[in-house]
Amino acid sequence: MKKVLFTAVSAFIMLNAAAQTDTTSANAQESQKLTLASSNPSEYAPEHKLANIQDKVQVKYYGFVRNYLYFDTRKTLSSSGGQFCQIPMDENIDINGEDVNEVASSRLLAITTRLGLSMTGPEALGAATSAKIEADFNGYSGSTTMLRIRHAFLKLDWGKHEVLCGQTWHPMCSANLPDVLGLATGSPFQPFSRTPQISYKLKAKGFDFNLAALYQLQYTSAGPDGTSANYQTNAVLPEIFAGIDWYNKDRSWFFEVGADIQRLRPRTSTGGDTPMKVEEYVTGVSPMFYMQYKKDLFALKLKALYGQNTSHLHMMSGYGVTEVNPDGSNEYETLNNMTSWLNLSYGKKHKVNVFFGYSKNLGATEDLLTTYVRGYRNIDQMFRIAPSYCYNLKHFNLGLEYEMTSVAYGETMSDGTVENTHNVANHRLCALIKYNF
Repeated sequence: MKKVLFTAVSAFIMLNAAAQTDTTSANAQESQKLTLASSNPSEYAPEHKLANIQDKVQVKYYGFVRNYLYFDTRKTLSSSGGQFCQIPMDENIDINGEDVNEVASSRLLAITTRLGLSMTGPEALGAATSAKIEADFNGYSGSTTMLRIRHAFLKLDWGKHEVLCGQTWHPMCSANLPDVLGLATGSPFQPFSRTPQISYKLKAKGFDFNLAALYQLQYTSAGPDGTSANYQTNAVLPEIFAGIDWYNKDRSWFFEVGADIQRLRPRTSTGGDTPMKVEEYVTGVSPMFYMQYKKDLFALKLKALYGQNTSHLHMMSGYGVTEVNPDGSNEYETLNNMTSWLNLSYGKKHKVNVFFGYSKNLGATEDLLTTYVRGYRNIDQMFRIAPSYCYNLKHFNLGLEYEMTSVAYGETMSDGTVENTHNVANHRLCALIKYNF
């Protein structure tokens, strides 16, 4: 029976994976073995051994059925059928003095239900081998949801050295996700992206060194043609991340420092009726710091990020044109922001959690002629408070979360900063029910 189930699941994934589309829909965390002490039990599922192929490759299946029910007090910038909620939209006052964006909404969806396969196999090149394939039903095509690739990677492990090739979490967010229940997982205060990459890890006593070369697929940068992977593709060089993790013997303390470097080529020609080839680039460097402390049932997490053009990480960011050269090419500067969050949680079977997030738009170092951003150009700052409760069993989770996100909109200055602001807030209630297998 298990072999039949394995064959059916594998065929289903292969037949549907090609139907994925580039969309800003997203999900919260990587599925793996469920432990009741996990940071976010709504995201984990147990793994079950399916089969041994030639007595060497061990295959396990896992997944869950998950339903989200949400209620919002106003229109929001969101995706995944409204489940991946980022920020409230600005006021839009009509001729009668009414705000047309102050409209409540509610929806129930199960499209983040998930299927996955984990594999371990014989040695190759002297290394232990493993692989993972994971998908959900969050790929949109018109009015239809389809199977969407989340993770698809293989790993070679030599003990002290490890190489991964394929799609998985971006290293700016892979080891340091907050414990919220909402699908956005703290975004836009927390970087969020899964992306194709080749990564290397050096494991030593008490610390790890991480290096990755990354390419864009679903989560892409803003630019003259909207959000697209072409800006990075045309720049040739991959995005680069380097970081160091430090932890004590029982891993009750964990620290991470790192930096992300990305170069984009916004245009290859001037466009119009008589286009001219141009060579122009914009480069951003984004350092980050993360710390975590766990003791018994208590956990504290803290993260800070200085971001330059981090729109591909689902953050409110981008870049702008500072000058037009005589040959038609542009000069660019990044839009910069400072973002931080704090997460406190306590419990196991009955788990309570509270998330605080803050982000400030620092603008650019020069005046800008035009800007390309994810979200809106006239945001000065934003903050979020999100308390939650989750009831956790091995195969079942039931949770409720309140999320208040407030954004200060205003008048955009020439350097990208924003003044004369007013605050707009959305109040969201989110309920989760989930069955793990």
